[in-house]
Amino acid sequence: MPCTTYGAVSVADDGAWGASWNAPSASAAQQLANAFCLQSATLTCLAYSIAGKAWMSGIYCNNGSVQRGSVGMGNDPAAAIRNGFRIAVQSQIMGGNFFNVNECSLSTLIAGNGAQLQAQQALQQGTE
Repeated sequence: MPCTTYGAVSVADDGAWGASWNAPSASAAQQLANAFCLQSATLTCLAYSIAGKAWMSGIYCNNGSVQRGSVGMGNDPAAAIRNGFRIAVQSQIMGGNFFNVNECSLSTLIAGNGAQLQAQQALQQGTE
């Protein structure tokens, strides 16, 4: 039976975030991501987990009066980013308004199995 590892992204509405990967369980991944998020958060951190090769993005939106953290999941990095931004701009905020995509930014991008580290290493080698 293959060994599954878990990752998590924790986000707060003030822009704080934390991430973990290669954890032995979803709850362990969430606890670690929350611990990292809480190091700089002034608001509540919420953690979401993924398994194995799945990817997760952390998105932060701020329109000058409202801030919100959200996450998106996908089977590859592009899908996780796309889904994260889609969820962020479709989340209704005060007064029935929505965030514009230009009010949102990518905070973090991880894979449950840590594959983002290999991608980062490949990018660094390509620029040396």
